[in-house]
Amino acid sequence: MSDELKSKSIWGFFLSIKSILLFFLVFILPLAIATSIQFVPGYWINGAYMFFAVSAIILTTEVVLYLWMWALGNAYYKASPVREMFSNKAFRLFVWIPLLVTVLFIAFWVYGASTIYMGKLSAANMLYSTLLYAIPLQLIFMIGKFYCFYFTAKLLKSAETGKKARFENFTKEFILLLFFPIGLWFIQPRINKLYRQLTIW
Repeated sequence: MSDELKSKSIWGFFLSIKSILLFFLVFILPLAIATSIQFVPGYWINGAYMFFAVSAIILTTEVVLYLWMWALGNAYYKASPVREMFSNKAFRLFVWIPLLVTVLFIAFWVYGASTIYMGKLSAANMLYSTLLYAIPLQLIFMIGKFYCFYFTAKLLKSAETGKKARFENFTKEFILLLFFPIGLWFIQPRINKLYRQLTIW
């Protein structure tokens, strides 16, 4: 087994982590950040804390999700027999798209919200900018995210069956990933099992 998949590595951590802890990182922790707004003084909520909270919620969820998918789609892929069945080059490209779009969205959100708050940007101009930039970025984001879910589901099924899976073979896994983060409760135990098998080889 390669060093990057050892249990003490970040990729080994995401492959061996239990469902409840993964669910905590991608859902409970962001929810706690959102809930914390209720306990912050009003003048903070109207100021920088709101920008921080929204950005932190989005970043926490997205970063953990894509680190998890990278652990499976790249680190596990390179150490398992699946690498002989199909390439992950497209995945390694597409996995960066949602992250980059997320960073751009947060920058857009902070800039737009702060300028509106200071009276330098009207709501109409903000709406125009949203239609011009945010919606196309959202479409690009969804394409990248759907492909990452597609590849992750395909890799999971192929690793379990020992042969290259067709879409009809991993439709269930793909749908489970679409129902994020609930689907992780059903997907992660199977990834844990694959990781344990890999460490035995």
